[in-house]
Amino acid sequence: MAAAGSGESLSPALLQLAEDCKQEGNRRFKLRKYRAAIESYTEAVTQHPMMTTAFTNRATCYRMLQEPSNAASDARKAIAIEPTNGKAHYILGAALAESSKLDEGLAELHRAVELLKRGKASGSTVDRCRAEIAKYSKRRIEQSEGEQRLREVMAMETIHNLAHAFVA
Repeated sequence: MAAAGSGESLSPALLQLAEDCKQEGNRRFKLRKYRAAIESYTEAVTQHPMMTTAFTNRATCYRMLQEPSNAASDARKAIAIEPTNGKAHYILGAALAESSKLDEGLAELHRAVELLKRGKASGSTVDRCRAEIAKYSKRRIEQSEGEQRLREVMAMETIHNLAHAFVA
């Protein structure tokens, strides 16, 4: 049985075409032509629907364009093909956090660190993921503090309104 994303059942010509499209996407990405890179990665997954790297690369482009819902969608597609893909979990976690789904995003980012370490990813990749965890953990704390302040203000308003009701 073929490994996830191997494309073993595709013809060599289709595999090569998909790889060429992915490489063109990589070239465009390096030039910061993210929309053009998305087109190349889209062509790659059209030719080779199990090419996880094309999905994760396209998801990265969507993140660069600040389109977290599209990034999350592609990351989920990569995870469906290859559940232990640390990069896909990393992108999904960041995209969810960018969409204000902080708890879900942080859970995915923690999962990504474990998968990246297990997969022997470079230290810089793990460090970037940990930096995202720190950033979004801080945001989550600030959000919780804001929610607590809002509850306190609402309680004070209620007390104030009740006090006025007794005086009237």
